[in-house]
Amino acid sequence: MGFFSRNLSKKNRMLNVGCGSSYHTDWINLDINTPFEDVIDCDITQGLPIESGSVDAVYSSHVLEHFKPKQLENVMKEINRVLKPNGILRLVVPDLEEIAMKYLQALQEVRKSNTPQNNANYDWMMLELYDQTVRTYGGGKMGEYLGQKEILNKEFIVERIGFEAENYWKNTMPNFVEVDHSNDTIESEIAFRGSGEIHYWMYDSFSLGRVMDKYGFVNIKQCKANESSIKNFSDYKLEVINGKERKPDSLYMEGIKRI
Repeated sequence: MGFFSRNLSKKNRMLNVGCGSSYHTDWINLDINTPFEDVIDCDITQGLPIESGSVDAVYSSHVLEHFKPKQLENVMKEINRVLKPNGILRLVVPDLEEIAMKYLQALQEVRKSNTPQNNANYDWMMLELYDQTVRTYGGGKMGEYLGQKEILNKEFIVERIGFEAENYWKNTMPNFVEVDHSNDTIESEIAFRGSGEIHYWMYDSFSLGRVMDKYGFVNIKQCKANESSIKNFSDYKLEVINGKERKPDSLYMEGIKRI
């Protein structure tokens, strides 16, 4: 019960589900196998260690796409359970609609003008569509692409995935070593696909809104990174840092728990 006693005195109880390294200490932060002291180690597919009807807001960024349908059902029911009546849910996922549109745009451009730059943009958009679904090892083809010595379309990639690319080049490039995965075993692939890195589904504003409606939310709307009904959300710098969107490829949706 020490976990709850640390948080009950807070005026606003807010829950960050599957926070990774993006969290704020004013929130209750949950993630699995976390290395951070301010984050509660929790497999959220097995339930949320929070009292029913006790939090004002739930925020979850780039988490739902990693769940299979049954896991998604469990998590959404748990989110609904822990929220107070009229509590706010903010969900962030990769934006399938925008990715698809950018892919089609890149395809049209490379057909019109088969330049190295247009080829590079096309290759990257193909990776955005498929790599995190079909990859069999950590980082996948996206990691290999980002690890190239020469990248023609760095600016385009930063526009697409923002800090993720910049952090990769900053933290990984000096130590990058190409790994030969041609002899990886079926056993190693199976183990990897259970690691939580794989995307099992994608969402656009229609399908994510339908999920939110199904699990008890109303007044569902699409937002921008710097817009939220959660009080002072921008102060926590979870999505916009120094004026830059942390994950520009994102879809932002909010809803209110149905009474």
